[in-house]
Amino acid sequence: MIKIFTLLIFIISLVNANNHKQIEASYDVSYGILGKLGIAKASIDIDHDTYTIKVIAKATGMAKFFSNGKVETYTSTGLVKDNTFIPKTYTKTSKTNNKNLKKQYCRRDITKQTKSINY
Repeated sequence: MIKIFTLLIFIISLVNANNHKQIEASYDVSYGILGKLGIAKASIDIDHDTYTIKVIAKATGMAKFFSNGKVETYTSTGLVKDNTFIPKTYTKTSKTNNKNLKKQYCRRDITKQTKSINY
């Protein structure tokens, strides 16, 4: 699933960033006889010299039951310079019915901050 999101972000990053642009896409994730396992929604917002890429993945059906209602959000923000994306932050948020986890990576100081919240 991560490979799909990485590929999606790479493809979207090829967009020319001269003006304000926004692209959104939705995907169903399925596997053989297991059927639909989840949904993914991706969006990119380019506004002159900044960008935001966001992917939300939700487990559905049996996968939702076995993953405890897992929802993951991936967000990348940064600058656009010479039609190239320069990342500033990358955030991964993972939520289940009883636990929230947030990891944020910052390019400036190359640090990782992790916050785990248990209910």
